[in-house]
Amino acid sequence: ALTGVIPEDGLARATGKAQLTPLRQIQPKIDRRLAAVIEKSLEVEPEDRFQSAADLKVALIEAGNLSQLTQQRPLVSPPPPDYDEEKVAPAKAVPEALYGGAPKSSKRRRAQRRAWVLGSILTILLVLAGSAYYLQPPIPASWLGWLPQQPFPSPSISPSAMPSVSSTVVLLPTETEIVQNTPVITPEASQTLLPVSSPVIIKSTATVPQPVPLGGADGEIAFVSKRTGTMQIWTMKSDGTQQRQLTNLTQGACQPHWSPDGKQLAIISPCYKKDLIYTDSKIYILNADGSNPKPLPVGQEGDFDPAWSPDGKRLAFSSIRTGVPHIFVYNFEDNSLSELSDTRFSDIQPAWSPGGKQLAISRKNLYYHIWIISDLGQTQFQYSSSGDVNDLWPVWSHDNQFIMYGRSRENPFLPWLLKLNYEDRGSGREERIPNAGTADFGRPIAAASLSPDQQWFAYEGWPDGNNHDIYIKSFNVEESAIRLTTDPELDFSPVWKPAALSN
Repeated sequence: ALTGVIPEDGLARATGKAQLTPLRQIQPKIDRRLAAVIEKSLEVEPEDRFQSAADLKVALIEAGNLSQLTQQRPLVSPPPPDYDEEKVAPAKAVPEALYGGAPKSSKRRRAQRRAWVLGSILTILLVLAGSAYYLQPPIPASWLGWLPQQPFPSPSISPSAMPSVSSTVVLLPTETEIVQNTPVITPEASQTLLPVSSPVIIKSTATVPQPVPLGGADGEIAFVSKRTGTMQIWTMKSDGTQQRQLTNLTQGACQPHWSPDGKQLAIISPCYKKDLIYTDSKIYILNADGSNPKPLPVGQEGDFDPAWSPDGKRLAFSSIRTGVPHIFVYNFEDNSLSELSDTRFSDIQPAWSPGGKQLAISRKNLYYHIWIISDLGQTQFQYSSSGDVNDLWPVWSHDNQFIMYGRSRENPFLPWLLKLNYEDRGSGREERIPNAGTADFGRPIAAASLSPDQQWFAYEGWPDGNNHDIYIKSFNVEESAIRLTTDPELDFSPVWKPAALSN
């Protein structure tokens, strides 16, 4: 009714032969919230649709800002005995009473009442269809600070229909295929830097068992800490020793990401707090020792989530430069910029596949879920299962076999970690890590990063409900997680240094 177009056949969608065309792609003037409600009602899987008429009613009322309709309406008294249509069936008096006012005997007044009812319904539909603005749900307050101790929720995983995928899995490139020389960026920085004359080094008291080479004590991890009063980039050995401050930017820094050769880092600044979307940040490239930070040549405010391609020739990132968070790719070789996810959805947190032909992202359609897009933005499909949960921080395994990501309900925000094999994409067969019954099961885990040998993963955790620190955990279910940082201030976003220069 809103678009004048019949939606795609449900059976064809269920078998992956067709996808539902977004309503706003057909008719851009349709309100975003109303379109989201209708599209949810058209989901293939029953569990992905509204579960009751009451839920649908509330969603429509919220979409049209018509909360007054939820207020209970008073019922009028039954008609008096001398009502001139007392012979009319009692059922006829019920709808008349619901719309208020004393019953009228004349046919003219009954016609007026019917016209008023029809006019009210039409007005409501016009308001829903014509609302001109769209409000994003607020980011949970728990993103911005610490959480009290609360029971940890169990994941709610439901399978979702997936379209057929024409793209093929790209195998991990060999060392000879990876370009280790990252281009040098020369534009001047746009903010004041405070020199770190004598690097701050903290020796951790954590005890770490000797893991396999490159997976533990021989590795290096970059992370973000607020221990100096502002968010800054730090590094440490993967056994928790030699903690060293890299940046001292006046407006803070966060979201570190290593170049594939380990010689440089991409970061964002300003960074005043931990967040999902940074509206005023820019991307900077700096040396691995924290020196010579330079802004991205095509950077501007609202760029965040930097992610280096495996060959070091491109940098993917999220940006709000078009008004909605989308994924962009900058090419170092020709200084070009392309937008990959030109959709109505909010897309953030790109993560490259080992071969550099695909990216995993977090896409928001009511909730965040993991999607896969090609490096040219042509192929796009949902990877994680649907549901009233948020899937965030995708990270691709080095052997291209699986993707890890965090999942949580919005309230309370207590994320857990999932692992889903690529061949099981869209099936809902996610594996929870750590497994049930282990010592670390039920503890919040956010923003995982794989070690170069893929035997360990680092993450941000706060098992006491308060102190956010960096932990590492072996994929061996019998071994407990190891705490690397103990500072009372916020430590988060660990990123393992690539194997090329990890020593």
